[in-house]
Amino acid sequence: MSLYKSKLDSTILKHNDLKFMNDYLQKQIQISNDFIKNNITKLESVGLIDNSTNTSNIFSDNTTDRKGVIFSSGGIRRPISFRSVALAILAGVRMRKRLIESQNRKHQDDYLKKQIRNTKALIKQS
Repeated sequence: MSLYKSKLDSTILKHNDLKFMNDYLQKQIQISNDFIKNNITKLESVGLIDNSTNTSNIFSDNTTDRKGVIFSSGGIRRPISFRSVALAILAGVRMRKRLIESQNRKHQDDYLKKQIRNTKALIKQS
């Protein structure tokens, strides 16, 4: 395998990992936003917060427009589910596997670079 093919494979793996992480984080953010929106509508329906605050702009796509509601950090937390623990373990195993593969690719790249240097030196001598 050539050095360039090895670097291309490494880049593709990194791209796929970053895409997976980005998709996961986007999904989690959307779930969190939906949960908060649902809680706001419940609070408005029972009258704990007034409707004069424009809460429709809080979750717009424009991230700079989040005025009107301040959330306290001392909210009620849901218990950790088995699914989230299993996903965290799976992510850890995947990261460890990627680390080992990355180290092996680095050793292989170093070996290929050394072979290229030796070949260049032999060509210069002849």
